[in-house]
Amino acid sequence: MRRLFLFAVLFFWTVTVQARGWPEGLSFIGLTSEGWRLYAVGPGESEPRAIATSSEPHDTAYHLSGGRIAFIAADGALRELDLHTGEEHTLRQRSDRLAWTQPAYDSAGRLFAVVLKEGNSADTDIVQLTGTTVKQVVQQRSAQFEPDIQGRVLHYSNVLCTVGCGRIIQEIWRMDLLTGQARQITLMNAISREPAASPDGVWLYFVSDRNGHYHIWRLAIPDGKPEPVTRGNFTDLSPALDGAGRLWFIRRTPQGVRLMVREADGTMLAKPLPVGISDVRALEIAR
Repeated sequence: MRRLFLFAVLFFWTVTVQARGWPEGLSFIGLTSEGWRLYAVGPGESEPRAIATSSEPHDTAYHLSGGRIAFIAADGALRELDLHTGEEHTLRQRSDRLAWTQPAYDSAGRLFAVVLKEGNSADTDIVQLTGTTVKQVVQQRSAQFEPDIQGRVLHYSNVLCTVGCGRIIQEIWRMDLLTGQARQITLMNAISREPAASPDGVWLYFVSDRNGHYHIWRLAIPDGKPEPVTRGNFTDLSPALDGAGRLWFIRRTPQGVRLMVREADGTMLAKPLPVGISDVRALEIAR
């Protein structure tokens, strides 16, 4: 009887979790038989749908309320797609002097991106794009990547050391966009990247190889001590938080790729990939 009761409880709990479905604003690039394609969950939609783009997408950003998606095209151009009209246009072309990567929207729809000077990742800046204007936001020594904007706060990763340290040292920084003041908030002495703040502003999640494998870590904003969220012989990437406080991320194992969901109580669940998709990257959840 006890086993039957436990089974009933677990079955009900599993059905309840599955019924929550996919969160609005979630997007990723999925590998299909036709190549890499963009997928997103729009307003009122219950599952990801394929978004037609003029070119195979690389890095992407989704502004949910504005119905816009920015992406890096196969030729290196930064393009933007209007999901309401289906119109797509080029915001910036790639050149020998400047290349573009890692676009990101804030909640107001302002578009940020990483610009690679001389076309490589050794020296980069984070900029804001408005029409034909490019405004410098982060211009530090070395390279900065992966902007994550919430309100007036920008989190990003900065490469502090490479050859001189015998390995890459990359840490997470925090900037107040109104004052321009920035400071380093992790000291992992490892590669720490892909910052993602929770919608309530309580936690900052990020990826680090501090313990050997890339795992998800978090710290209480702004001055908490980093703590590991995942552990094991696998690679966890692309943390993203939904409005219910659930953590979504990509897990790579020798057996394949899975989407993972961490509930608020710490329970880990595997989310089946949509039919026809064998790999995913560039996971995010738009605000």
